[in-house]
Amino acid sequence: MDTEQLLEFLEHKMSMTHIYQPLIIRSLLDAGGSATVRQLAVELAKSNELDLRYYEKIVKRYPRGALRKHGVIEVEADRFVLQAKKLSFQDRARLRALCDQKVGEFLAERGLDAWYYSRDLVSTSLAYEIFRRCRGVCQACGVGADVERLEIDHIKPRKPSSGKTGGKTTLDNLQVLCRRCNAGKSNKDATDLRSGAKEAFRLQQVAERMDRNELTAADRRSIKKSLVVIGNKLANS
Repeated sequence: MDTEQLLEFLEHKMSMTHIYQPLIIRSLLDAGGSATVRQLAVELAKSNELDLRYYEKIVKRYPRGALRKHGVIEVEADRFVLQAKKLSFQDRARLRALCDQKVGEFLAERGLDAWYYSRDLVSTSLAYEIFRRCRGVCQACGVGADVERLEIDHIKPRKPSSGKTGGKTTLDNLQVLCRRCNAGKSNKDATDLRSGAKEAFRLQQVAERMDRNELTAADRRSIKKSLVVIGNKLANS
């Protein structure tokens, strides 16, 4: 294939269901004509805007606070600045090697579950049904996908910390949690939180009717009941 034929393919013959084909061709061009599957996968990951936004949130929230607390970095606008100054080539090599060692030790202990997104093991049709059922909110706290990343959680963990038999990837064992609630639940808990989502959604509907001045008598009783529950929890906390 020559340049004109490749241009013809890109312009007229390429049928796209996603951005993968042009990204791979561009990556191959940048790599001089050939690349491994792993290299191409890395390039695709770099172009996943949702994942990039997710990891931007991660960087801003967690490592930034810990590293600043210990004086390792300072943050200038949107830039992280390492506070170790005048590092020689040997210093950088030693530090990088130790960073690689720490990453390796952590992954050796946790395995691939350190990077696990439970959506990866769920078929598209099953994932749709789970998200439809939860109405797009975390089933623990009620937050929506516009505020926090939503993930599919195995109610009975796939790999329980107890070492017992793991839960199956079936509709009755799956629920939607936000990233924060899912991380808190981890693989040590088998609590079914789906009733919490129903209550959160119901209260959202009541709030919407309140905004429209359409509260019913049942809504007012529901609000009173919810306030009593909240008050009791505050009193006992």
